[in-house]
Amino acid sequence: MNTKTDELHNLLAAAHSRTDELRDFVELVHAGFGYANSAVRVIETIRKFRTLQLDDRTLKNPYADDNLFEEGKKKAKRIQTFAENQEKTNFSYLYSIAIIRLWSIAEVMIDELVLSELQNRHSVHDLDKLMLLKGPIFEFMLATESEKMDFLMIAYQRKP
Repeated sequence: MNTKTDELHNLLAAAHSRTDELRDFVELVHAGFGYANSAVRVIETIRKFRTLQLDDRTLKNPYADDNLFEEGKKKAKRIQTFAENQEKTNFSYLYSIAIIRLWSIAEVMIDELVLSELQNRHSVHDLDKLMLLKGPIFEFMLATESEKMDFLMIAYQRKP
């Protein structure tokens, strides 16, 4: 593969990796909603034990105190109600957040593609549009290469 193809492959692979992470996150949170639907019952079950065994440690039951138990139950009920409501709306909150993240992944990928094109000045196809960009020339000349590319990308995005 040539450098241009490698660069495109790397950009797409990075976007794919981010969408895989998003899918894993959605699956994890979705599974968590299942546990949240039993939150009150879990708190009540924990309350029945004097101590809790965790690996090689024995922990004091956090709900042995009546006040802490009531606070825990109140919080568990709030979480459980939220989870039940989300299930009724097909997890609208979760998927709304996932859509925003997916959109940002697409935006970053497109920005990186544009930046790559701008960095390869000899391969820029839309030179006429670049020639119409306006901005502070002196500041541009003093900027680092990275800052110049950022400026060009932002100006390019704004130009109709």
